[in-house]
Amino acid sequence: MDNVDAATNLAKNNELQLLIFRINDKNDLAFYAINVFKTREVVESKNHFLTQSPSAHPLLEGIILLRGLQIPILNLPSWLDSTLSKEDIQKSNILIYDFNGVIIGLRIMAAFRVIKKNWSEMHAPDSYRLKEDGVVMNDTRLEDGSLCLILD
Repeated sequence: MDNVDAATNLAKNNELQLLIFRINDKNDLAFYAINVFKTREVVESKNHFLTQSPSAHPLLEGIILLRGLQIPILNLPSWLDSTLSKEDIQKSNILIYDFNGVIIGLRIMAAFRVIKKNWSEMHAPDSYRLKEDGVVMNDTRLEDGSLCLILD
């Protein structure tokens, strides 16, 4: 019930909460964000055995077992045209996400914090698109002026 109250209060104030993360360790790349209410948790990838699926899509790294659930892991850096070394993959995390009722894992490098933003602080990505299907929903600026791309 507390989550419902929190979501209602954010909506009343025209606000949302975003989980801020990076897809690799390169500091010159943008931060990314995703709606925190769709996020279940972030887990260390080194603590979970990845079962690979033969003949799977190249972005599907495999499946992990997390508290009895089989969760497909998608390589988000690769989808966003970035690569991780084997060492980076060992240090990476998995963002467990509820995508329209389907639980998936997204490989990320690190989650940083949750921020609250007003919708008036969001900007439509008129000047860029990461993919033709509109991967980026909006962008915003963090307190230090860093660009943050909001995925949906």
